[in-house]
Amino acid sequence: MDEQTYYAVREALIAAHTAQRPEFQRHYLEWVILNEDTATTDFDAHYIYFVAWAVRKLAENKPPLHVDFSSSLHFVTTAAAICETRFYDLRPAELFIEGLTCLKADLTALDIETRSLDSVSCMHVLEHIGLGRYGDTPDASGDLKAIDELKRIVRPGGRLYVVAPSGKPCVVFNAHRIYPVESFDGYFADQFDLEELYFIKGEPKTAPPLLNPSFAETLPYNMGCGCYMFRKRS
Repeated sequence: MDEQTYYAVREALIAAHTAQRPEFQRHYLEWVILNEDTATTDFDAHYIYFVAWAVRKLAENKPPLHVDFSSSLHFVTTAAAICETRFYDLRPAELFIEGLTCLKADLTALDIETRSLDSVSCMHVLEHIGLGRYGDTPDASGDLKAIDELKRIVRPGGRLYVVAPSGKPCVVFNAHRIYPVESFDGYFADQFDLEELYFIKGEPKTAPPLLNPSFAETLPYNMGCGCYMFRKRS
């Protein structure tokens, strides 16, 4: 609704609540929210689709323990319903969810044993590392150092779920990097096989994601999102 409609509706609803709803005792506050009476529900295509993808993969593979680094809180709180989940972040979340443990870590220097984890995720995170946005040290290779740490801690045969903006390559200061899919896959190719690529087009939001597209099919997108499921070679 627009502003004029809002005030008219507000007065009518205050009168109706006063007459019909005594439990509120005329305790009325105001928080004006306009223009949300849209024909469809808006959403962030990256975060809706990548969380849905990752949750389904975790439910399919059912590891006894999943370790996540700085991904969506919506993902890790849901993951904890599937398996024991540990969530590491430079700015740890103070959450109290059964099956979820929240800890602090610097992804470029992890205090985790080499080849010790079967199921690891780091989603919509690597593109920020080294740009200083979240208090991290500015470093043009910060994302590559974090990738080396992720590769190090996964056990042979283990899975690594990584999500990053993908398409036309670009560095957007100080927000994020956008990676060409072929180069991003190449960062892991010395130790990992790409089992699945789920590509979110981003715009238009109504466009369905692509399952295992060719690298060439992803290049036209300015702000696509690659969801990569890697398996570490024995």
